[in-house]
Amino acid sequence: MFKEYTLSWVKNEAKVGKTSGKPYTSLAVKVEGDESFYNGFGNTTTETWQKGDTVKLRLFEEEYNGKMYKKVETPNRSALQEERTVSLENRVTLLENWVKSQGTTLIKPSKEDTLKAMKEASTAKVFEPPEEVLIDDLPF
Repeated sequence: MFKEYTLSWVKNEAKVGKTSGKPYTSLAVKVEGDESFYNGFGNTTTETWQKGDTVKLRLFEEEYNGKMYKKVETPNRSALQEERTVSLENRVTLLENWVKSQGTTLIKPSKEDTLKAMKEASTAKVFEPPEEVLIDDLPF
């Protein structure tokens, strides 16, 4: 899960893969409250990051060849969509639970309200137009 962190140090560096020969951007960051360096891949978004920026990151440790490395991952489009989907599902569940806790009053009016509305409708005055309208009766 991605969290918001405030950057205390950030470095983007253009590099070329040793075996593949393909260019990539290396990203190294430190976040407030943690003196460790986290490394990962940068992109056009990370190139604009500066010390003091608050950004969404996933910080984790990963084993490689028997050694633990501190890694950083930046959210891509699908990760952001998945996070938003989970958030919306949680909100819908909260709303469903709240509606269930309210009982049926949110869905249909009570018996008393229904009877009151029926009584008001039966005593309402209905406008009856006159049988004959003369030209002099018109206000204009």
